[in-house]
Amino acid sequence: MAKGHYDNEAHQALTQARVNLPTEQVFRGRSLNPRLNPYGLKFRECRYSTKHPKARPIMMVADDSGSMGDIPHYWATVDMPHFLELVLKGGFLESPQPMIVGVNDVGAGAQAPLQVGQFEGEAHLIDQDLTSLFIQGGGGSIPGESYELPFYVAARHASCDCYEKDGLKGYMFTFGDEPPFPWGVRAREVEQVIGDKLDRDIPFPEIVAEANQKFHCFFLIPDEYRRRNCEREWRNLLGDNVICLETHEDACTACAVIIGLTEGVLTDLSAVSQSLEAMGCDEAKINRIIRAVAPYAASLDRGGKVRRAGETRSPSGQGKSGNRRR
Repeated sequence: MAKGHYDNEAHQALTQARVNLPTEQVFRGRSLNPRLNPYGLKFRECRYSTKHPKARPIMMVADDSGSMGDIPHYWATVDMPHFLELVLKGGFLESPQPMIVGVNDVGAGAQAPLQVGQFEGEAHLIDQDLTSLFIQGGGGSIPGESYELPFYVAARHASCDCYEKDGLKGYMFTFGDEPPFPWGVRAREVEQVIGDKLDRDIPFPEIVAEANQKFHCFFLIPDEYRRRNCEREWRNLLGDNVICLETHEDACTACAVIIGLTEGVLTDLSAVSQSLEAMGCDEAKINRIIRAVAPYAASLDRGGKVRRAGETRSPSGQGKSGNRRR
């Protein structure tokens, strides 16, 4: 739970100092860090405070299996500070509180199939959780990773003031390149990894629907090559909340833009372009981001304009004032 202020310059300095280091020197974990161990987890909390009166949780879930290659390294050395800089300077959220989560394959015997940090607002604490991840590689011989476990945590082990007091959702971004396992949440695996005793398995669509009550849930596919591995299965679960990137280097920028669109700060794709240009993104990157988020932007309002906060759609498709969860 975050208490201090976020310092983007300090965060940039932390990550830039190790940009040329190999992955094993960036990520210090050689086993499951006790701070990230989900066993016995009650709640990860995102609370309002004097310094963060409008705290909003953001789950950043990274597939840490071998097929993801150097993507976690880029995230930890370049992308995370840039993401928060875009969110804050763009005015998309006043107090973003990221939580770092790692996921692998419990069925394949991963030493750390799930790693769960805290919702944090200070640069050094966000960085501490990220670099404490055990990047174990591996992964099972069949397609899929244990993505159901972070959704289970979002649904049943996140307690957030924004939702509980004001009906505002947080955000959950999962970065991966495998389909979900078709069997969903297995009771025996939840007991093994988290310690909860469930009386039944939970189908994947059910746990996704439960998580969606508290979080805007997205799945980001790193590039066109990996897209063919898993896009169809994820679209069946999340629809236009599946974001297909052209390069993994756009991942966190795309997440920031998604937040801006969802909050209604970015009202259309032209506003996306202008915001990214103002933040120093080059034309090629801006065009890639727009192509990636265009289906989601269209889904917010099929009439072509993104609704502002507090608006709902009338049957005719025209926006009108009203209350809605966002």
